[in-house]
Amino acid sequence: MAADPSKQPDELTTELIESSRQPDDVMPPVLPVLPLNDVVVFPGMIAPLMVNTARSIKLVEEAVAGNRLVIATLQYDGAKSDDVVALSELHPSGCIVRVLKMLRFPDDTVRVLVQGISRCQLKEAEVDTPYLRCQYDTKPDVIEDTIELAAIARSAIQVFSEIITLSPTLPDELKIAVVNIEDSGRLADLLAGNLNLSLADRQALLAEPRARARLEKLSPLLNREREVLRVGSEIQNQVHKTFSKNQREFFLREQAKVIRKELGESDPSQMDSSELDTRIAKAKMPPEVEKVARKEKDRLQAVPSASPE
Repeated sequence: MAADPSKQPDELTTELIESSRQPDDVMPPVLPVLPLNDVVVFPGMIAPLMVNTARSIKLVEEAVAGNRLVIATLQYDGAKSDDVVALSELHPSGCIVRVLKMLRFPDDTVRVLVQGISRCQLKEAEVDTPYLRCQYDTKPDVIEDTIELAAIARSAIQVFSEIITLSPTLPDELKIAVVNIEDSGRLADLLAGNLNLSLADRQALLAEPRARARLEKLSPLLNREREVLRVGSEIQNQVHKTFSKNQREFFLREQAKVIRKELGESDPSQMDSSELDTRIAKAKMPPEVEKVARKEKDRLQAVPSASPE
C-alpha cells in the first residue's frame, strides 16, 4: 500500500464505490490490517492511498461492504512487495481509519480515500484468514491541562504559521485551521500530518499517545523546517537578484551597441581589436611569439568590456 500521487482519475475508466453506512459506535474487537509502505496516517488526517496487491484489494472491498473500518499500519520494510505480510513485519502502533471512497482502475489497482479515527496498538493476529486481521487496543490521547502545555501549543502554532507563509505547497487555509484548534492532541496530529518529516519521525509521533510529548518532539522539527525554508527562500532571492543584475547588464550593452550603430559610431572593443591586429603585424614577431600574442588578443576580446581586466 502506498500513498496515491494522483488527484482525480478519469471518470470514464474508473468505478466509484461509495456508501452511506457509518461505523458502529462500539469498535469491533477485531479489524483487518492494511499494510502501508510509505505513509503514516494520523487521527483526523484524510489521505489518498493506492492498493496494488490482491489481499489488500480484497481487504478494502470487504471493508467497504461492511463497516468500512481498517487498521492502517506501517511496515518495517517498506520496499517489500510480497502480498503476504506477517504481524511481526508491522509496527505495533497503527491508526484505525474509515474508508471514505474506493476507486477501481483498469490497471487492476485500487485507490482509496481514508480518514484517521484513533490510535491503536496491535495485539494478537487471527489465523486462517484471507488477509491479516488483528485484535487491538485503542490508545486515546493523554492531555494535561497545564499552562506549560498551552505555551508549547501556542509556540508550535506560531512557528507552523511561519512555515505556511514560507512554503510553496502548504495552503494558507491551514493557518485558520491551526489557530482554531483547541485540542492539543488534534493540533499535534495536524502538524505531524502536514510537516515534511521522515517516516521514522512520523511513526514515533503516531506511537506517542501523550499530546505534550508529541508537541515537544515536534518543536525542534518545526524550527528546523522553518530554517530550511527560510534559507531556501533567501537563496532563491539571491539567485533572482544576481540573474536580474546580469540580465540588466546584458540588455544595457545590447542597447549601447544599437545606439552606437544608429549614430554611425564603431564599437570600442572592435576598434581595440583592429588596433591590436595592426600592432602585432607591424611588430614582426617570431612565429611562436606571434601565435601567443594573437591567442591572448582573442582571449581579451572575449572578456566583457565592463570587466576590470
